[in-house]
Amino acid sequence: MKTSTLTVLLIFLFQALFAQKISSKIYQSYDGGSGALYQQRKHQYQYDESDSVVVETISYWDTISQDHITYSRTERDYENNELKEIRIYAIDIEDGSVELKQKIENKYGQDGLLAEQERARYYNEEEIEKVLFVNEFDPGEPWKDHQDWIQSFFAPLRRVTRIRTDTSELEVFEEFETDSMWYPLGRRERLYDFRGRLTAYYNSYTDFGYDHLQKNRYDHPAGLITESAYYIKGYPAQQWIIRDVVQYRYLLDGANQILQEKRTLVSFDYNGVFESMDTTLIKNYYYCNGLLEKQEYLKGPGRVVLRVLYEYEGQIDCNDPSVHLDIYPNPAHEWVTIRSSILKENDCVITLCTVDGKIIRQIKMTESLEKYELDLAPYGRSMMVIQIQSKNNRAAGKLVKIN
Repeated sequence: MKTSTLTVLLIFLFQALFAQKISSKIYQSYDGGSGALYQQRKHQYQYDESDSVVVETISYWDTISQDHITYSRTERDYENNELKEIRIYAIDIEDGSVELKQKIENKYGQDGLLAEQERARYYNEEEIEKVLFVNEFDPGEPWKDHQDWIQSFFAPLRRVTRIRTDTSELEVFEEFETDSMWYPLGRRERLYDFRGRLTAYYNSYTDFGYDHLQKNRYDHPAGLITESAYYIKGYPAQQWIIRDVVQYRYLLDGANQILQEKRTLVSFDYNGVFESMDTTLIKNYYYCNGLLEKQEYLKGPGRVVLRVLYEYEGQIDCNDPSVHLDIYPNPAHEWVTIRSSILKENDCVITLCTVDGKIIRQIKMTESLEKYELDLAPYGRSMMVIQIQSKNNRAAGKLVKIN
C-alpha cells in the first residue's frame, strides 16, 4: 500500500525540524538561440549535525501550477561517519504518494573502505531484483610505489537472484537465478600532493576495456588547478594516448573566491593530432561567503546556457572574507599544518573534533603564530574537523587522517 500524502508531509516536517541545515540548488537551462528558459529543476538538501546530506529531493518547475513538482527523494543513513543505507523514492505527481524504488546497503572493512554493497530494486513495493557486489581491489600500475588514497570498484558475486515483474499486469510472472560473469569491474586510484590536492586520477575498467588517466597541474598562486590532461589506454594496443587537455584561467577577489573561471578544451585524435577547441566561461556571484549564483556560458560570453541559484537557510557565513584556513597535507598521516590569519590573534583556540561534533582535543594559543603543527599520531584512520576560533573570527575545515 502506498504511503499517504499526509504521511509524506509529516516525514518532510520531521526532517526539516531536526536537520541542522537546509540548502538548495536551482538549475535553469536556456535555449542557446532564443535565450528562453526551457527547463528548471531544484535539488533541495537537508543535513545532519555532521554536515552530511541526509535527505535530497529533486523537483521540476511546472509551468501550469507555477511551482516545483517533486518527483524523487533520496534518504541516507550514517553510522560512525559511514554511509550505511541509501533509499531512493519516486513520488506520484497526481496524489503525492511515495513508493520505494531502490535501496542500497553498504558494509565496511576494518580499513574503512567499502567491503560489500547490496543493491535492490522495487516495483509496487515488491523487491524485483537484488545484486550483491564485493570489493576486489587489485593494486597495480600506475601507482605501484605509492601509498595512495584508494577507492575500489566492485566485482559482482557469481550468483545473482532476480525476480522479473510484468509491469503492465502488475504481477510477478517469472522468478529465476542466473550466473553472472566473474570479473573485476575495475578500480579507481587517486594520487595527492602534500597539500592534499588531487594530482592524478587513474580509472580502470574491465580487462578488455579501457584505462583512463587524468593528471592535474596546480600552478595558480591560490593553489587552483590550471590544467587537466586526460589519457586513454585501449585494448589491445595497451599504450597511453592523450585525448583531451582542459586549461583553466581564473579571476579571484581578495578572499580568493572565484569570480570567473574560463575553461578551454583541446581535443586530440588517436594519432595525437589536434581536433577541436571549445571554451566555457563560468561567472560566480557571492553573498557574505556563500556562493549565491553561478552562470555558465559556452564559447565565450554569449547567451547563458546554464544558471545555478544557491539558496541557504541561516547558513551563510558573514565573517570577514579575508579570514582563511589552510590544512595540509590533506589526507595526512602523522602531522598536519594549520595556517590561518586567526592564529595571529592571541586568544584563539584550535579544536579537533569528529564530524558529528564530539571534541577530540583543544589547544589554547598563548602567542601569535603564522602556522601550527598538529600531531595526529595518537588518532586512527577517520575524517575529522579542525575548528579555529578567536573572539572575533572563526573558520573550520575537514581533515582526512590515514594510517
